[in-house]
Amino acid sequence: MESSDHGSAPGPQRVAWVDLSKGICIVLVVMLHANLDVQQARGTPGWLDHLVAFARPFRMPDFFLIAGLFLANTIGRPWRTFLDRKVLHFAYLYALWATLGYVAFIGRGALKDGQTWQQGPPPTRCSCSSLSAPSGSSTASPCTS
Repeated sequence: MESSDHGSAPGPQRVAWVDLSKGICIVLVVMLHANLDVQQARGTPGWLDHLVAFARPFRMPDFFLIAGLFLANTIGRPWRTFLDRKVLHFAYLYALWATLGYVAFIGRGALKDGQTWQQGPPPTRCSCSSLSAPSGSSTASPCTS
């Protein structure tokens, strides 16, 4: 098998096609999430829908299948090494970014007037067409712009 050279640092050899395949799967997932945000902002499907729909059946299963190729190497290591490299490392990163995200969320004044974290910030945009009062009603629209 062909392996990629990552400098002169000693350690396990990387298999180039595995890294490339996992990278493609990750890019496909990022494209899915970016496409969802663009669709929500525009209100209409975009050109990326076709590629996202094509990749739907295989992007995640392939990622986990490819990642599982080296499961035997991971299982063969001592539990302490596994916990250090796989669990504690990512738990630390998760805790760090969750804390930073929470602080940024609070810092911009998102939780006011008894809001909970799940309710999120109030909407910043107003779509007058979707907020207009029903016909025959004297209630004004809450949209001021």
